[in-house]
Amino acid sequence: MLTPVLTEHLASVIPAIAGKLHRTYRKLDAEDIAQEIWAGALDKADRLETLLTSGDLGILSSELRRIGWRACKEDDRIRRAEKAATEGYSTDDEQFYTVGLLRLLLPAYLDAGVAAQPPKGRSTARSGLLSESGDYLAMMVDISRAMAQIGSHERKLITDYYSAPQGDDPDSRWSRNQLANSMGMTLNALEVRVSRAVRSLQRELGGDSPWQRRGSMEYGGDTFPQAGTTNRTGVNPESGVSGSPTRSQQAKLKERNRV
Repeated sequence: MLTPVLTEHLASVIPAIAGKLHRTYRKLDAEDIAQEIWAGALDKADRLETLLTSGDLGILSSELRRIGWRACKEDDRIRRAEKAATEGYSTDDEQFYTVGLLRLLLPAYLDAGVAAQPPKGRSTARSGLLSESGDYLAMMVDISRAMAQIGSHERKLITDYYSAPQGDDPDSRWSRNQLANSMGMTLNALEVRVSRAVRSLQRELGGDSPWQRRGSMEYGGDTFPQAGTTNRTGVNPESGVSGSPTRSQQAKLKERNRV
């Protein structure tokens, strides 16, 4: 049960949290997200009360955001499951670009644009880049379309940063530091801004996968996925869900099917 003090605090922070989540996931109204957070807060009343009493307001807000984020992801799973059932395909066929994969693909895109084969000459290894069955070309087409959709300032950040050498050698690090200095910021500040821009690009490409599948890969490092590994599904660590429909998801699907 929520105490009056906790209720007052939640009333002051939940609308803002729901609003921010709605800007990321627009398919669910901010009011609906807020309601889901209130429902989740009831289940975690003791935990939230402890955090409020101890003054851990940052952690409390993170807990509320996590509740709202899970509600958004559950809604996304329901919508995708319904669409797959209607159009006759499996949700396992859906593909998503992880941030790690985009970080590997962007330098190649900026070097050669939309091409059937990866460019050569970068300091990072490219021998494993997808080139069979049209995978590489398809990904370059996707990235080109998404780059045209993001904001011009985000596009410039991505272009400037990933046009620089991306290796971990001293010369590459120096080049990125020089780029940051020319923009009047530290390298760390630049990388934070670039990460946000890449997230915007990822959203244009379908966003994070709402499905957590065992064995799915989060690409990273300096090498590209090997030919034949066409599953580009990522895992959102905040979702905390499995690939199978939850009980609440099954109930909502049944309810919608009866309408």
